[in-house]
Amino acid sequence: MGRPPTRVEIHKKCFPVENGGEAGEIMRTMQTLTNELVDPSQDVLAINDVFAISVGADEAGRVRMMGLGVTPTDVFEDTLSPKACNRMLMENMAATQKLSEGLEACKQQITNQ
Repeated sequence: MGRPPTRVEIHKKCFPVENGGEAGEIMRTMQTLTNELVDPSQDVLAINDVFAISVGADEAGRVRMMGLGVTPTDVFEDTLSPKACNRMLMENMAATQKLSEGLEACKQQITNQ
């Protein structure tokens, strides 16, 4: 994948839905919103990401689908914790890798001309 998974991707892996009902409706909403994005990797962890829009806002002091001990300050606030710094580092490394691959593809096109 080359990037951290989104909350929607984590939810799909943890809670596969094969029938209707409320869970199926939530999954359809997530899929519709994800399809509207130009690139699914645009769904970055945020207070109003696709997951939050689909299932509702997180409760105070919690960030769903991120594991135990993760707080909103870790992922949403300007004051960064070590966990938030690590998450940002991983996102930046993934973006750098994507840009490097694009650069190599451009170099290859120039060489082939």
